[in-house]
Amino acid sequence: LEDMTSIHNIKTEGPVQNSLMDLVEEVGARYHRKPSSLKMLEFTQNICVIETKEILVQIGAFNCEKGMTDLLIHQAREIKSGYKKNLYLFEKFFNRVIEDLFIIWDFRHNRSYLIFIFNKGN
Repeated sequence: LEDMTSIHNIKTEGPVQNSLMDLVEEVGARYHRKPSSLKMLEFTQNICVIETKEILVQIGAFNCEKGMTDLLIHQAREIKSGYKKNLYLFEKFFNRVIEDLFIIWDFRHNRSYLIFIFNKGN
């Protein structure tokens, strides 16, 4: 995912990208630690991908190191559920209907990818 590029990328520099990152931080703060960094990897008509780094608390990283993934998976489900409860905020921001939200976890490197899939009918 780190090398995602698209000739159809929408311009998102400056205030638009900053506002989106602020929204991700605001919503995410209800469910996990504040990320050390946020980066938009892709933003097209159909998708928006945001990378978050270092959102696991120290115990989460320890659980990953020890192979105790049950708690991490439970936490991941809770975080996704929290974002889904707040999808209306992202739909308002994007001015698009969000068809689905995926969160891909890389526990070993303490990062995740938020993937918003936009409804193609809008």
